[in-house]
Amino acid sequence: NWHRSAPDHASQPWSWFSATPASEEEPRDDTRLSMSQVLANAKMVDEEQWRVHLESLASWRVHSRISNPTAHAMSISEDENLILTNGVHAKLAKVNNVVRVWRTAGPVVGGERGEIASYSHPNASVTASAFLDFVYDRDGNVCRASSCDDKGYVHVWKTTGEHVWQFLAKDSGGITALNASESDYGRFITAGAARGGVIVADASAGKIVRQFANTRAESAISALEMGRNGIIRASNMNGSMFAFDPRQADERPVYDIKAHDGSINKILAARRNEY
Repeated sequence: NWHRSAPDHASQPWSWFSATPASEEEPRDDTRLSMSQVLANAKMVDEEQWRVHLESLASWRVHSRISNPTAHAMSISEDENLILTNGVHAKLAKVNNVVRVWRTAGPVVGGERGEIASYSHPNASVTASAFLDFVYDRDGNVCRASSCDDKGYVHVWKTTGEHVWQFLAKDSGGITALNASESDYGRFITAGAARGGVIVADASAGKIVRQFANTRAESAISALEMGRNGIIRASNMNGSMFAFDPRQADERPVYDIKAHDGSINKILAARRNEY
């Protein structure tokens, strides 16, 4: 059984370390297993219920204290090597919103605070960020990330901090949710708008390919997920969840259900690899 250490942590940013578990049929040459793989494959070792003890391995300040909250979101790369944090950066009485890239092992020598790199959104508040887990460098490491802001911009950039491309979602009221996924039909970035719409962009070309209008436009999109079949699932601040199918010309939702009484902050769907 999993329990939070204290109830007052319930509203703080958190995320699963979500690497896909290794298959029994895969070669065993690589012994570098992630914690997700260890836990996911525990049933192959022992059928008894595990008692999991959690302890802090590293702790460090990732953003300035000048505003509250200073760090308001985080993301983990699929290979569990990198972390993204969204927050503020204060320098010479000027406050900017930045996304910082960190090693999961902790700060490194180099950055101002030990980060690998940072990416700034001038004159805007960063609302969400995500790794492009399907883009790797020559060493096999995830090397691109995306972020969005309340002005309606979505940026894609290298994890070294270099800009790649951006687009502006006009009349969106700002971007409130972000997802980067690889489906059987391509690689896409989906963005949820403050006015309830969903924008789909080609992750390679940086161009908007579809836009879906939400019938519940009075509520901002709060979470997004794209399945391998290309179906996009979105939720809003009122607890509704709906799905769009980019393969169809019809822009109306495939379904629209009331999933929760309040805001939905995350959507997870099962993948083909079973745990």
